[in-house]
Amino acid sequence: GYESVSTNINDYKDKDVLILGQGNSAFEMAKFISPVANHVHMIGRDLLRQSWSSHYVGDVRGVNRDILDSVELKFMDSIIHIPLANVMFKKRENNKIYLKFRDPRTKRVIERAPGNNILRNDYDHVIRCLGFEFDQSIFNESATPAKGEDSLAKFPHIKESYDSINIPNMYFAGSLTHILDYRKSSGGFIHGFRYSTRALHQILEWKYHGNQWPSTTQTKDSIIYKLLKRINEASALYQMFGFFADVIVLGDDDSHQYIEDVPIQLIPKLEEFTGIPVKKRLIVMTFEYGHKFTGPRADTLARNRTNRNWEQAHKCNFIHPKIYYYDEPPTDLDLSGKLPVPAKIHHVTEDFLTHWS
Repeated sequence: GYESVSTNINDYKDKDVLILGQGNSAFEMAKFISPVANHVHMIGRDLLRQSWSSHYVGDVRGVNRDILDSVELKFMDSIIHIPLANVMFKKRENNKIYLKFRDPRTKRVIERAPGNNILRNDYDHVIRCLGFEFDQSIFNESATPAKGEDSLAKFPHIKESYDSINIPNMYFAGSLTHILDYRKSSGGFIHGFRYSTRALHQILEWKYHGNQWPSTTQTKDSIIYKLLKRINEASALYQMFGFFADVIVLGDDDSHQYIEDVPIQLIPKLEEFTGIPVKKRLIVMTFEYGHKFTGPRADTLARNRTNRNWEQAHKCNFIHPKIYYYDEPPTDLDLSGKLPVPAKIHHVTEDFLTHWS
């Protein structure tokens, strides 16, 4: 496995290597051994997802993509998409490893890859790079937190306030909270979960000590300057795009509460988790990509990818500020976990240098 594999480059010299997985750990391993290995083949369960088009830092990063040149420029390396549940591994007396295949329809075992199948030869090494699992072994039976389902089974199943759905008062921090924004934002990585951890601290401060979420009082004249300052300086909103927001609770007497760095999933229960009274009207400011600019096959280098026309800011592709206005506080998010349709919305034109004035 990736966690225990040899990092001595000489162990792979002139060897045929099969890597299980197509994420960053798999590509990192392929990049490491490809200069000396004979052949490097990779098996993945899904089509390859690359971070430059998905905008998800958990997908394959450009720094690890060297092996793709070897694949596309016919250096005899390869990437194969096949369900690993239909693959079996057998070792010969000479310690070479070969593959058997199970027909997914008939369940019949095929002893050797047929015809000119790429996987028909033996391998010197098979390296597992299939990610991590949530280790529940440290928990007593009476305090074992539930796990997520399917692709989310590697995380504990938690509520919007970062606590377990089945064990009261058991909270999680760090990359384990990424179940809330998996494949949506950056909460699985230090530049993201440092903000969710801080949000957890604010939640606990209110719940156990009665200390409200920090906020500042603004007037209608000062709000615009506060918003502009935050648009240019708020790292949490930029790093946790589409998942963190600033919230302005509008009052009736020109006294408005400005709350910074609030996870969007808390907004329907804002008063419950922050302790700040919510009357009616809300302004929510977040950062988002254009809805057609993110996806496994999105062309993020297309000629018309940028938009500098403020009158068409709603067509911006790159990450940019969005300001939502609600006459009534949202009571729920939409089915995809995003903010519901507001009474009004304002897009701020994208700026590559992230300097808005």
